[in-house]
Amino acid sequence: MNEANFNERMDKMEKMMGQLIDMVAKNNEKLTAMEKRMSSVENRLDSMEKRMGNMEKRMDNMDERLQGMDNRLERVGSEQSKVSEKVGRIDDAFDQVNFDTLALNKRVFRTESEIERLAQQ
Repeated sequence: MNEANFNERMDKMEKMMGQLIDMVAKNNEKLTAMEKRMSSVENRLDSMEKRMGNMEKRMDNMDERLQGMDNRLERVGSEQSKVSEKVGRIDDAFDQVNFDTLALNKRVFRTESEIERLAQQ
């Protein structure tokens, strides 16, 4: 092998080494960019997990509040039932008083009629 061939081959090898170095550098840049993106994605995922945790806490609080409202509604329903029962008894008592008043009015009318009849004799 002569010196010219050897130099030519060495130049080609140097050129190829330069290309390989450039490719490795580009790959390193791409890997660095991918690592940055992954870090950004991880940060976003962490943020989303925190937000999901906050939302879960809020949902738990809402569930507790709804349970409290349900309990209050049950108590209101129970109280309403008691009040309705008392109103029914009052209504029955008024009906009885009205019936008694009607009966007394009939008696008074008969008594007045009898007094008038006796007064006319």
